[in-house]
Amino acid sequence: MSSTENPILSLKNLHKSFEDHHVLQGIDLELFPQQSLAILGASGSGKSVLLKLILGLMPADKGSLALNGQKFEPTRQKDSRKLYARCGVLFQHSALFDSLPVWHNIAFSLIMNHKLPQHHAKQKAISLLEDVGLDTSCADLFPVALSGGMKKRVGLARALATNPDILFCDEPTTGLDPIMSNTIDHLIHSLAKKHQTTVLSITHNIISLPLLASHVAMLFQGRIIWYDSIDKLHKSKNPIVQQFIQGKQKKSSPASP
Repeated sequence: MSSTENPILSLKNLHKSFEDHHVLQGIDLELFPQQSLAILGASGSGKSVLLKLILGLMPADKGSLALNGQKFEPTRQKDSRKLYARCGVLFQHSALFDSLPVWHNIAFSLIMNHKLPQHHAKQKAISLLEDVGLDTSCADLFPVALSGGMKKRVGLARALATNPDILFCDEPTTGLDPIMSNTIDHLIHSLAKKHQTTVLSITHNIISLPLLASHVAMLFQGRIIWYDSIDKLHKSKNPIVQQFIQGKQKKSSPASP
């Protein structure tokens, strides 16, 4: 997992267990500027736990993380602020604030963390609504009035509101029909390219991969067992990779590509 560039985010030997259940068992991974990396794995493989460790929502038992070569502890408030200032998150179920109108959801970090006046923040939010393909009339609606696909678009607009260096996407098409899933995938791809944003996606959706990722890391039994460019995924000789992408049910042991 190397590049001529320096990684924007590095994970080294990350471990996480819950009592006797070892979810992550030594994760080594690097994310490079303007790269689109998807972490692929079955449900329960530890994908979301890994994302929570990166975002500081829970502590790692062992291992280290580095942002632009500088080690940081995401559960420490000082370090988490540095990370949050540079990243945006598209949550699996959008995680909008029900009590706030759409524009305020999008502009929440601009107002609370960047101290942007509300009228300027609302203008930025309305512009982002147009970027994600929603009518500006949605700005004053509350989340309860939105469909699942509309909520996902608003969540994406909020994630991009601060012009982040890194966009984290947690199962971005969960709960959406195939047509809307394809629409969201295209939006993430086009907006990340437009804003030159690095993307780390957590997914089990094979269909989404060509749009979401230039590179894929396969997570199995707490370890990264395969990593390469997206065009080599279907050519991999790793039996676990083939089992997953073909939807087979038989169990195998991890092997090298």
